[in-house]
Amino acid sequence: MGLLISSPKGALKIENMLRPYKRGEKEITLDVGSEVLLSTNYARNIRDMLMCIEKLPLDKQREFESIVLLTFVDRLQPDDIHNIAKNLAEKGGYGKKLAKYIAQTARRRGEVLMSSPTPTYCLQSFDTDFVQFNAEKYDGLKVLREKCSIKAVSNLPSFIDLTECSTVEIYGQNLQKVKTLKLAPNCNIEITHCQNLPNNIDFSQVQNICLNGCDLRNFDKLILGKGHEAQLIGVKNLPSFLDLSGYDKVLLIGADLSHLRYLKLKKALPAYLENLIPNSCQVEILSINNNLNLSLLQKIKQRFK
Repeated sequence: MGLLISSPKGALKIENMLRPYKRGEKEITLDVGSEVLLSTNYARNIRDMLMCIEKLPLDKQREFESIVLLTFVDRLQPDDIHNIAKNLAEKGGYGKKLAKYIAQTARRRGEVLMSSPTPTYCLQSFDTDFVQFNAEKYDGLKVLREKCSIKAVSNLPSFIDLTECSTVEIYGQNLQKVKTLKLAPNCNIEITHCQNLPNNIDFSQVQNICLNGCDLRNFDKLILGKGHEAQLIGVKNLPSFLDLSGYDKVLLIGADLSHLRYLKLKKALPAYLENLIPNSCQVEILSINNNLNLSLLQKIKQRFK
């Protein structure tokens, strides 16, 4: 069990407390490190504390092993904080112990502290089907199973981590309040009748994907991953830049293609798309096979002029 935030303090108050240690006017102490952890899990404050430890001579850095480890016990941290802590742990000889603590937190069932200016929690769950969620208690959700189905949940949190899931289904969701949605590399995903997908979703490593009746108004470009099939059916507000070149089979039906300006495919244009793509759209095909219609080839060449 990690250190709970028993006496919450604002980011500015912690920053003021750490200022003399950041400036090198004083050497940080174990009591100061503990006070930071008891007060916050905000990334900027945690980063400043660890960087103050880095300023110490190596023999004194080793005294802060417990503080560095507790930074990751039941607490989520961004990558830059991981990097600082790993550097401290390697120099201090407790790198394997730190890796163990990080792994245990990543798979811990229940609530863990998120990186936030105020104490907020992520629910890490082994459930596979979600039809409701207590957004008043949790600002984050991480699913610890290979499959996940989220259907018509009215109160999704701002942070959703599905990086443990190889198969994902999201149905009937308005994702307006979701700021971060993380997916696993090579996952298979189906998103149906969803609105306001956050534009920071990384689809570039998704293996197979189906977007059905979704609104992509937040996307300037859509770059999908590599796999067997990509289905975009009845998609609204399709972005002008569309890269589907990682897929052997592409299904693009019922979408408004009039605003499409760049389309990248692995294989020749399917016949049903020939008359749907505007002349102003630049089409790039990675491998043009021998069966490609010559008039279509000429049309493609003209668009590159």
